[in-house]
Amino acid sequence: MWLGLAYGIRMGFQAAVFVLLARALGVQSFGVLAAAIAAANIIAPIVEYGAYNLSVSDIVAGSPVMQALGVSLVLSVFLLPINLLLLSLIKVFLIPQVPWTIVFCVGLVVFVGNRMITLANTIHIAQGELWRNAVVETSNAVSLVIAVLLFMYFRLSIETWVTFWLFQSFVVGGFALIWVSKRFGKIIWDFNKIKDRLHKGIFFAINGTATSIYGDLDKTLLARLSTIEAVGVFTSSHRLIALAGVPLAAFIGAIYPKFFIVGNQS
Repeated sequence: MWLGLAYGIRMGFQAAVFVLLARALGVQSFGVLAAAIAAANIIAPIVEYGAYNLSVSDIVAGSPVMQALGVSLVLSVFLLPINLLLLSLIKVFLIPQVPWTIVFCVGLVVFVGNRMITLANTIHIAQGELWRNAVVETSNAVSLVIAVLLFMYFRLSIETWVTFWLFQSFVVGGFALIWVSKRFGKIIWDFNKIKDRLHKGIFFAINGTATSIYGDLDKTLLARLSTIEAVGVFTSSHRLIALAGVPLAAFIGAIYPKFFIVGNQS
């Protein structure tokens, strides 16, 4: 129930934000934003590097909660330059018409801001405190809606929007991690676990990237082979359809730690 509420709030408010942005920006500028988001999402699993799956696995197996978080944060920082390099290549070859500032701002939102939020929510899931995810997602969603309403009122540019979005994601992500630290203690920076996480995480990174390519490459290819306006229309339709998967995603997320519990008992 709690995860369904959290995912529903996130997806519902995101859909509302995207609809409002599409109306405020127009088809051309919204297509630019959608293409940049799709490009970042394609390679996001590399910086994520299986952190969700492996953090839950480690915590259920008995590893300290904040140690699992510390390992995930270190790897995210280490892999960030690689993701930015890959994002630059995608920008050059697939979406050359999208400005560099927009590409990199969106990339930092996806690779850093949203990553902090996801890592905090991962700890809540592993510890069974799913109501905290609803709080985090509600805070993130409401702040985005307020931002887009202000954006529409003052008729700001797309560059201003992505800059504010970057700031908003950092603030929400930072507070989410601070909340985790207040609940479970200080982050443990155990660099000895990095090697093991690098070995296991590569499979999740490859699988996640392949899945992202399947789901988001079409949006970047539309920008290259068709028009940037087509990207905006296609992304809007795709966003609405994704809402249908919220109940299933909530159910799978809620039972996910039990897979490792049962596995450790067998």
